[in-house]
Amino acid sequence: MKGCDEDDVPTAIWRLDDRDDPAAATTTDNRFAARLTSRLIHVYADHGDTTVDLTHDPHVEHAGIHTSRPCLASADTSSLARQDMVTAPVGLILLRWPLPHATAIAGIAEVLAMCHPMMTAGAYTIVALRPATPGKPGGTLAEDIRALLPAAQSAGLQHVLHIVALASAGGGDEFLYYATDTEVDAARRKQSEDAAVAVHHAELLVFRHRRGR
Repeated sequence: MKGCDEDDVPTAIWRLDDRDDPAAATTTDNRFAARLTSRLIHVYADHGDTTVDLTHDPHVEHAGIHTSRPCLASADTSSLARQDMVTAPVGLILLRWPLPHATAIAGIAEVLAMCHPMMTAGAYTIVALRPATPGKPGGTLAEDIRALLPAAQSAGLQHVLHIVALASAGGGDEFLYYATDTEVDAARRKQSEDAAVAVHHAELLVFRHRRGR
């Protein structure tokens, strides 16, 4: 299950060193989220472009300050669609799935289409998914991805990368691009077998906007 029906899209494995970050929250899970968010904004948001956070994640504001990139958090996508809400070009949209205000798959297509007019040409949207917790309701990771891909395509997005982000205990950050099926499956399996760090795992779908303002 390298990319969950994403045969033509490369997969990267990001192992983020689970070291303390004095500027972030102190729990291990929050450290992982803070480091992952900071890395995403550093890589995918250009200086001068605004990052829009559709889930009011406190880590996004911290990462924006840390990387000197402006961020705008709002769950009100209808207000975001107004051009006067954004004073700089939007180069990156971040959101988690499921969105609290768009629980149906059709909802995410509507949200992305609403934001599309304010995006710069070639801007990125990154959707973060957490693997399902055993025994709790919700679709599987593969089911969520298979449903999200056509919704994103209908909103004018091109899927360009799948990132498997994992916490690692020491040794520094490691980034493996163009990972093979075997490497991805082994990384997921090792993470799931360690109950203590199972929550420190996120799957990210990186989309590039085909058009923009």
